Formats: sequence, C-alpha cells, structure tokens
Amino acid sequence: MSQIKVDNIQHTLNSNDGISLASDSSVSLKHSGNSKLVTSSSGVSVTGTCTATAFSGDGANLTNVPAPSTYNAANLTGTLPAIDGSNLTGLTQTHPAWFGRHDQSSGQSITSGTWTGIANLGNDSVSTTGWNSTTGIFTVPSGGAGVYYAFGAIAIDDIQSDDYVQCGISKNGDSSPGAFGETRAQYSESNGVYQAQHAQIYNLAVGDTLQLYAKHNEGSTEPLEQWLTQFGGFRIFAT
Repeated sequence: MSQIKVDNIQHTLNSNDGISLASDSSVSLKHSGNSKLVTSSSGVSVTGTCTATAFSGDGANLTNVPAPSTYNAANLTGTLPAIDGSNLTGLTQTHPAWFGRHDQSSGQSITSGTWTGIANLGNDSVSTTGWNSTTGIFTVPSGGAGVYYAFGAIAIDDIQSDDYVQCGISKNGDSSPGAFGETRAQYSESNGVYQAQHAQIYNLAVGDTLQLYAKHNEGSTEPLEQWLTQFGGFRIFAT
C-alpha cells in the first residue's frame, strides 16, 4: 500500500498551507493559512460560520440559541415553570364582580307608582372594576363582555296591607314597561317592612350597564331600608 507523508499541503500558486497534518494524525483544513476545521479524538472543531442544507443530531449542549418569536404548543412537553406576573400591565379583567348595600344615611326615597333607580349602595361595597356605588350603576369594563348573573333586593317600611313592593334590574337604564324582569312582594301586614328580591342572567357587551330599580304603590313617598336593600353580580363566563 502506498503512503504519502507530509506536514503541510499547499497549492502551487499559493504559499499558505491548505491542509496541515499533525503527528497525532489530526487534520486541519485551512483558508488563507487559518484553521477552519480541525479533527481531534473527540470530534471536529469548526472556526467561523458552518453552513449546511440540513443538520441532524443531539442539540442538547448547544449554547446561545436565540428563542423563537412563537412556540407551537404541540411541541411543548413537561411542566412549564411558574411565571411571576406581578408587574404585568394591560391585562384583561377576568372576573368582573360587584356588591353594595344601601346607605340610609345618604337618604333615598321612592315615589309611589314610579320605577326608581337605586343609588347610595356604599355599605359593604365590593368591586373589581366597573362598579359605582354612589350611582348604584355597574358598567361592563373593557374586556369584560360576557354572561352575567345579577341579583338584588329592595326593602321599604310603612307599607300598608295589600300594597306591594317591586324589585327589578334595568339594563342600560331602560325602565319602560316590560323592559326588565321584576319580582313583587305583597303581604297583609300594615305598616310593615316589605322586601322584594330579584335575580336574572344577562348577556352584556362592553359599556352595557345594570342598575337595581324599585317601585311600590303605598300612596306616598317612602324611604328605602338600610341593609335589606342590596345589589350585586358577577360574570359567569366571557364571550
């Protein structure tokens, strides 16, 4: 078998080594005398940019790999690490909710025979966003569209025997006849506190409003009862 033993190989028109062979049989491929690919007992080392039509193999030890702009969920496996979102901004409110009881010290009286929107619901007031306890109006916030459950109760004192108290929830301030569902309380007791309660499910868009309404036929203007008059609700799911 023929053998060629050399240390370096050069082109006839160039004095730079193109290939160098070391005594341990490692090979260095060069460009303009600079090593670009060197073999060793553990593999091959490349200096500079390595370009290929495809790569295959274990990439577990690759470093400085830029993150992709998007991830395909189908290719994610295992448990993802927890992410601290305490400093995130501009997030959509996921569960709008509100509640408040009537503040009798602020005073609100209901005129006989007239549907009246209930305000001054600042006692025990709870809200995520969109709730104004002073006006008693909940407004669906940005990103808060969905199906809502709303509930309320109104109570009025000094109602006479066989008079009634009605409770309803108005959407977008509409109090015209038949505009909203309502519940009526009617008893045989004279000069008593009558309470009516109502609950309903609503499909609401951003900007829609809900407000508790009351009505009675006692014949004169009567004040609302504190604690027994209340209004609240929450989003069941987003749409």
